[in-house]
Amino acid sequence: MVRYWLAEAPAKETRVELEFQDAEGKLLRRFDRKDLLPKDSKDSRDEQRYVLEPKAGLNLFAWPLATEGARRLTGTAMWNGNLSGPRVPPGEYRVVLRVGDVEQRMPCEVRIDPRATASLDEHRAQFAFLREIVDRLDAIHAALLEARRVRGALRAVAGKLPESVAGEELKTACEATCARIDELEKQLCQPLGKSAQDPLNFPIGLNDKLAALNAASGGFGPTAQDVLVRDELLARIQEPLAALERLLADDVPALESKAREVGAPVIR
Repeated sequence: MVRYWLAEAPAKETRVELEFQDAEGKLLRRFDRKDLLPKDSKDSRDEQRYVLEPKAGLNLFAWPLATEGARRLTGTAMWNGNLSGPRVPPGEYRVVLRVGDVEQRMPCEVRIDPRATASLDEHRAQFAFLREIVDRLDAIHAALLEARRVRGALRAVAGKLPESVAGEELKTACEATCARIDELEKQLCQPLGKSAQDPLNFPIGLNDKLAALNAASGGFGPTAQDVLVRDELLARIQEPLAALERLLADDVPALESKAREVGAPVIR
């Protein structure tokens, strides 16, 4: 529980942030004031990030010890839908409060539950294991969300290209890129899964299988089977995810350049 005192209520445009950091200052979780939630936000995590409602006097905020989770893959149902970030292990941490240009820092400590039988090393091993799972899930979903947006833009552009040799070449390139996105999307997730019952009709994707490993075990570290399954899934994910990230970083800018040359609408 964090308690902080404000002499007066901050103006609506004043930034108010609560940050939780580890002992080295690495950001673990940040919370912002609710009324500054971006209206055009595309990050599903913003709903849990913009929650502060600062007022004059004593303010209370309860941090559930959870770190940042993975963003939701909007439009795709998941059987194993746990995208939450893992809880931090026992140890020394910092709380940082920012109100406008004023900043205050305080140390804090997370202690082992006296009822727990897991050791500190086991708590840390569990956190490291789950953090890796969540980080990779977020990378997959971030790439897929951007790829879906790009695919929609490419299809829109393809219908507005000039009737010329250059226009036809660009249209062919756009269609090929869309087909490649379709292929990589199917390797990383199950695009046919739209409703909660669809995982019963279609095999779940690699992202869904990876999310199944995002489960705490009372502070105990991952089992040998957990590690084996993680390593197998990450190995299968690595190639299509890297290919999709390269496509977004290299192929799409090249298409944008060609689009400008023929006077087509901007893709991004």
